[in-house]
Amino acid sequence: MSREPSNEDRRIFAQALKQVGLHWQTVLHDDEFQSPNYFDLFTEIWLKAGEPVCKTDCYRFMPGVSTQTAKKYVERAVARGHLLERDNPQDGRSRLIALSPALKALLEQTFDLTAQQLRKALEGPRDTAA
Repeated sequence: MSREPSNEDRRIFAQALKQVGLHWQTVLHDDEFQSPNYFDLFTEIWLKAGEPVCKTDCYRFMPGVSTQTAKKYVERAVARGHLLERDNPQDGRSRLIALSPALKALLEQTFDLTAQQLRKALEGPRDTAA
């Protein structure tokens, strides 16, 4: 039978989220990319199973900012080498965006840590009375 989450459960979960956030800051080595909008962008591209996405689709991956701001974010990530941009062979009017191999590896490392931390948090505090 499941029980209601306690404040201790919530504290453990919050600590797990905090550790994941700190990990992301540490591995990216760039304060400019700490915005949750970048994480949304990078994650959505990763979720496309390694396939490049149309550059204009990337703007919709960041619902928290305007299209104009999203364009700037994508351009900045391309300029820093986090994202790779190339011609679209199916449509000469559009460009394709993909994760750099280094960013893909960092995302996967972060996802692995997140899964580990969430598993620990979901296990909750040990019941010593049993």
